[in-house]
Amino acid sequence: AATFMLGALALYFFSRADSSDIGELPEPGFIGTAVYGDWELICAPQAEMAPPLVSFDRPDASPDPSPGAPRIVETSCRLHHEVLARSGESNEPPRVILAVQLGLVGSAESPALMLRLPATLTEGDMVVLRSRDNFAVETIARDCSEQECVAASTLSEEEWEQLVSADALQVVFRVDGVQLVSVDIGTVGLPEAHAALNAARAPEPPVAPFPPAVQ
Repeated sequence: AATFMLGALALYFFSRADSSDIGELPEPGFIGTAVYGDWELICAPQAEMAPPLVSFDRPDASPDPSPGAPRIVETSCRLHHEVLARSGESNEPPRVILAVQLGLVGSAESPALMLRLPATLTEGDMVVLRSRDNFAVETIARDCSEQECVAASTLSEEEWEQLVSADALQVVFRVDGVQLVSVDIGTVGLPEAHAALNAARAPEPPVAPFPPAVQ
């Protein structure tokens, strides 16, 4: 029953956006979300723990060993896409059956892919994200729960460029290890979302100094 249900859901896939639903490019250092067709840009601040604080009352004392308050050190951005499917009931909202995230992770900002998949997969199952021109990225389902399975892998620069410029994408995997399922990934707005990610990551312009005071 689960296999048939997922196959039916994939057949009812629909896009949430059209070509007119394209946002403007964000400013450097952007924090928040912006929609570009089928894709959403998500930028959030990343925090690290500040070093222990020295007491102003006792500047010669050793710092408190307890960690200080988090401080913002950089902004992390990713591209997010959800595949929605109708359940067949007119009064039920669409359900998310699959999600794709493309982002740059770590201090080296390495390209990476993460897929959130149905729980009908098992750990170790092969998952393929492919484009129309026979380009494909393979990854493996690693973390599975009763709600979902997650597959993630790093990408080469070439793989990243192929994905963000693709005009058609599909995720292919097996359900319960038997039925092969292909789910279309919307690509409307993907190039614009990629351009927005680059714009958000651009260095912020330096603040102009105050003019000298007139004597």
